Amino acid sequence: MIGVRKAVRTDALWSRLAGYAQSCSWVAGPHLAGMLRENRCSDWEAVFAAMDGERIVGFCTFLKTDYKKYGFELIDRLVNYGGDEDNVFMKRI
Repeated sequence: MIGVRKAVRTDALWSRLAGYAQSCSWVAGPHLAGMLRENRCSDWEAVFAAMDGERIVGFCTFLKTDYKKYGFELIDRLVNYGGDEDNVFMKRI
């Protein structure tokens, strides 16, 4: 069954995902691999792995450059129900 897991720096999935990204056919894969290896994800940035059991079959990123590229801007931060801080973005249309 396919599932999605968030990669966390302290988890083995983080380094496994760096290896997967390095060898994937997506042109930005090696860049992502470098970000993971050098721990350059910051604040709310996140990487998710699509998993078939324990096998990585894909990934998705939420990076600051993605939001800026598509016109989103950070307008607020709030504490969610779990006690974590979330960012609120806006896009003018």
